[in-house]
Parts: sequence; C-alpha cells; structure tokens
Amino acid sequence: MLETAIITLREGLEAALIVTIILTVLRQRGRADLQPWVLAGLLCATVLAVGGVFWIPELLSRWRVNEEAYEGTLYLVGSLLVGSFLIWLYRHRGWASGVREAAQRRLARRSAGLALMVLTFLMVFREALETLVFVAAISFSTVWLLQVFGFLVGLTLAVVFGWAFYRGSRWVPLPQIFRLSLIVLAILTVQFLVTGIHEWVEAEILPGGPTEMAIIGPIVNNQMIIFTVLLGIVALFMVASRSKLEALTVLDDPVGQDPAVVQRRQQYRWRQYRRWRWVFVGTTAVAAFSLTGFYLYTKAPPMEPAQPLAVQGDRVVIPVERIPVRRIAFFGVTVGDTQTRLLAVRLDETTVRVALDACVLCGPKGYYQRGSQVYCRNCSAPLVFETIGVAGGCNPIPVPFEVRGAEVWVRLKDIQAAVPPLK
Repeated sequence: MLETAIITLREGLEAALIVTIILTVLRQRGRADLQPWVLAGLLCATVLAVGGVFWIPELLSRWRVNEEAYEGTLYLVGSLLVGSFLIWLYRHRGWASGVREAAQRRLARRSAGLALMVLTFLMVFREALETLVFVAAISFSTVWLLQVFGFLVGLTLAVVFGWAFYRGSRWVPLPQIFRLSLIVLAILTVQFLVTGIHEWVEAEILPGGPTEMAIIGPIVNNQMIIFTVLLGIVALFMVASRSKLEALTVLDDPVGQDPAVVQRRQQYRWRQYRRWRWVFVGTTAVAAFSLTGFYLYTKAPPMEPAQPLAVQGDRVVIPVERIPVRRIAFFGVTVGDTQTRLLAVRLDETTVRVALDACVLCGPKGYYQRGSQVYCRNCSAPLVFETIGVAGGCNPIPVPFEVRGAEVWVRLKDIQAAVPPLK
C-alpha cells in the first residue's frame, strides 16, 4: 500500500505542478478564459488513461512496439512541449504594457488554447497511465484493495498540493510566479529529456554504452530526490513570497472606499492567503518526507556476494536446487584472470534462465531484486524475469547453457564470448 501511495504521489505531483503552473500563469495574465482548455486536457487524459490500462498494452503487442520506445517517445514529446512553454514564458517575462497586449493577442488565438490542451493532456496522460498500469497489475485480493487505498491516498495528496498551490499563489506577484515557473519547468524539461533518451537507448533507437549510461544513469536513478528538492524550492517561494503588507496593499484601490471596509477585506484576504499558503507548505512537507523516505528505502542494496563455482573441464556446473524460483541467484566463475559474475533464475519449476550480471549499456554494474522486481544498479531500469536471457536494451547479456537433469551446464567459451561487449 505504501509503495503504491508513494508512486501515485510522485507521478501525481509532477502532473499537478505543471497543470497548476499553467492555470496560475493564465489567471495572473487575466486570461482565465483559456483555463477550460487546460481542464479539458486534464479530463481527456484521465478518461483515456483509465481506458488505456486495458487497450494500450494490447496495441503495443499487436503493432510490436517496444515499451521502452513508447515511453521514451512520450517523455521526449513532453520535454519538447514543456520546453516550448518555458521559452514562451521566458520571452514574456518583462511584462511591459506593450508585451502584455501582444501576449494577450497571442493567447486569444484558438491555437493557443489547443496547444495548452495538448500539453496538459500529454503530461497528465503519461503520469496517469503509468500509475494505473502499476495498480492494475496487482491481482484482486485484500492486498489489491490495500493498493487501491494507497493509490487514493497518493492521488488525494497530489490534488490537495495542486489546489493549495493554485489558491496560495493568488497573491504572489507575477514576476515571482514567472521566476518559479521558469525554474520548475527548466528542471522538468531536462528530466523528461534525459529520461526519454534513456528509454530510447534501452530500445536501441539511439546508440549507447557504459560511458553514456554512466552520465544518464545517475540522473534517472536519482529522479525521486531531484523532484523532492524541486518541491522544496516551490515551498520556499510560497513562504517567502511577500510580507503581509505587500500581500494586501496591491489588492484594492482604497480611493473612495470606506477605510473600515477596505481593512476588513484586506484582513479576510490575508487570512485566506495565510491559510492556503500553510496548507500548501504542510502538504509539500508530507510529500517531501514521504518521497525522501521511499527513495532511501528503495535505494540499491549492497552487491550480493557471488556463490563461487568450480570449473569442471570446459564448463561450470550449477545445481538446479541452488537456483531459486523467481529469485535471482548470483554465481562467480574465474575464466583466465577474470572474475565473471553470472545470474540465474527459475521462472517456474522447470524453466531456467542464465545470463551475465551485466548489460551492454551499463556494463558490469549488475542487478538487484526488490520484491518481485529486478532493477539495474546503474540506471534503475526495471526488468521482468521473462526478459532475462533475451538480448537487447538493459537486459542481462544472455549466456548459452544446457539443463542436464538436476544440473545446469555453462561452457567457459560461451562465457568468454559474452564478455567482450563489456569492454
């Protein structure tokens, strides 16, 4: 339940942050008439994501589309759209009267509304689909009900975060909203771009190797903590945005009004501002502590020691009983002067898979298992057991083997032949 809540919170916060920034900028610019386009994109993405849980995997299978290629494309398109919105904000950051008129004319075009709708749709659709696929993959049981509850908890926190940010930013000056938006969107653009490149390298659309993955890997591997820092930046902007006096004096023109009425209105608005600001900060603190704790909990454990294998003639022999069912086991064999790590797993009582504890993209960084999921130590790419022994992407490099009764035979020449791609 906790894992589902954290994953939903992480994905939901990312979408909520982008959507609320768009809504806030439109409101601050006096173009609330374009907000329905954003909400329409949000609604379409939510509806299609719910349906996509069932029909998108089928389409990917029918059209033989690699999952990494599909996810990478969504990330790269998202990076392009968020980056274009970032450039547009940067170009109009001065907010002179002439720029205001030009920007409002541009925003008045229907194409601007459609662009905002597409941007919102893609951002929310990707996040919602990833989360819903994760929840739908769990069998219907008491555990499944707990996962659904965790999903609802994470979603609720994300919605409260977005709504509190939107309401609390009502009295934040436009230049500060611009600065905050530029920082957030710049970080998210880079994150989407790097993740999209990583997925395309896994799908073998782009070339890659240990050097490239050593650069990309740490960014992908530490996305959770990067996003937590981003939340902290947003919270600091909200808390230190302005003083009480500044937050109130810009709201009314007191000329010709009863001073007592103006004062009561300002006090009411100050209470609103203060309430929503601290609701936002409190929600952000809960999210940040949750994400940080989850990041520390899910960090790759120390590399598991390899069980030594003795060479028998031209091969090494692994007793089948030493290979657990759906739990990877690590073995070490010395070929010449080189110590090589193997991993092996049984998919069921009879099906065995053997591979190097390495891949052609990340090199001999190895893998680890948490629960029922296997991960790359370098780039955190998740693997399923069925892809172990299948060449390509971040999958372990396959090694030919034979099952002889209660033993698995692996020839030394096959191990040596699999090692060169790592060099």
